[in-house]
Amino acid sequence: ARLLLLGAIGFAAYRTDLFFGSSVTNEMREPLGEAKALIATLNFGAGTIKLGSLPEGSASLVEGSFQTNSRGVKSTISRSGESVRLTLERDGPRFFIGSITEDWDVKLSRAVDIDLTVNAGASDVGLDMEELKVTNLRLKAWASDVSVVLPAQAERTVARLEVGAADLDVRVPSGVAARIHAEAGLASVNVDESRFPKIGDYYQSPDYNTASHRVELEIRGGVADITVR
Repeated sequence: ARLLLLGAIGFAAYRTDLFFGSSVTNEMREPLGEAKALIATLNFGAGTIKLGSLPEGSASLVEGSFQTNSRGVKSTISRSGESVRLTLERDGPRFFIGSITEDWDVKLSRAVDIDLTVNAGASDVGLDMEELKVTNLRLKAWASDVSVVLPAQAERTVARLEVGAADLDVRVPSGVAARIHAEAGLASVNVDESRFPKIGDYYQSPDYNTASHRVELEIRGGVADITVR
């Protein structure tokens, strides 16, 4: 494994000044190489995080642009054969005088199977995975507004979404079947039953068992508005 501070080889970084509260911008690019699978963990604090897909045929596995007023973003990357592990997280002390805000824009390759974990705090979260082959998704988001577009390219996706005081909007792409279970707590749940009729404790597409692209979706909500469409 190798530990890379964004700004080292393969990364570009600049900051406006050297004091806490300054603005730091990092950019990263990790080549695709022989990778067929990516296990990615994004540990995000406060601000805005967006995740999407790289263009078809891109030579990159991951590209990102990060702006923060802390020390920057730390990346840990390791390769084993055709599998790559990636962790992105804020670099700096846990306790910070003043407010820490971050703005992350991360794009992943369409060519690999992806196991994705996202941990977000007081954040605006936008995950557009429609063009990605995400087979496993784990999302924890607390005081957040969360928008998730599920994959259309994976044969089967297992998604576990846990939100606290957050509004959650989930879109299942056309042509993708879904089986949905929601534990709402004090949250309100609105599922499009014209696509996903309720059967017992679940909402499920009529063709779920035979569909070529499907998602198993489990949602746990605290004090939130949850929409699945």
